[in-house]
Amino acid sequence: MANSQQTEEKRESLWTLAAALGFMVGVLGVAMALDHSGLRLGKPARGSTVHDPSFQTALTNFDYEMTRPRPELFGSFSDGDVRIRNCLGFLTATMRPDRRRHFSELVGGEDYSDCLPLRTAKLSPEPEYHLAPASGLGRVLAERLDPSALKGVLPAWMAQSRRLVDAKIQETTVSAHSVTLNHGGQRIALDILASADVVGRNLEDLLVRVTGTGTPRYVVLTQGADGALRPIAEQTLMAMTNPTSMPTD
Repeated sequence: MANSQQTEEKRESLWTLAAALGFMVGVLGVAMALDHSGLRLGKPARGSTVHDPSFQTALTNFDYEMTRPRPELFGSFSDGDVRIRNCLGFLTATMRPDRRRHFSELVGGEDYSDCLPLRTAKLSPEPEYHLAPASGLGRVLAERLDPSALKGVLPAWMAQSRRLVDAKIQETTVSAHSVTLNHGGQRIALDILASADVVGRNLEDLLVRVTGTGTPRYVVLTQGADGALRPIAEQTLMAMTNPTSMPTD
């Protein structure tokens, strides 16, 4: 009788252990399935990949860059006066397109041109799918950038082509993270500062700085259905990277 009871207890223990193991395997399977589908179950998202040392320094000191004093800008609007003294104030005030145009066109407005790129790189996660290995991004920029979509950012002699590589330019130099163009005595540099999933498609978008046309200009390039890289409109980018409207874990 005692042996029978001990046998039954052992059988129950084995069933309990088997059930526990089955439950753990099930949880693990669900976790793997969710992870594969992109739902990371609390896994901390990695931030954007930075390719430019000076931009990395600014991003490392993000809080300082957002609050350090910059030239004061003033605007008088129907709902009151607005004074801007730092990036944080600029990004808050310029959610409205009319205010962004006003402040960007003021003397001193160029000192705020890096505010939105810094916030974009800070808040955007690393993409799951990349356009190319990091060492080949300059070539991707040369072959896929649609200059005609950057009128006002690129000079007219470049902005007429549908692909940068097809533009009639005297000299083009491609490096890992940049494309430099020389034409008619003018030198234009397009430097890839960072890669990130800005749009939210798990696909690599490129944050690019354009120099040689006056004040440095910044654009975020995303790939279209035809493979071409085109800029995201600034106001769209403002909404995409607004912390109050971005999803949180």
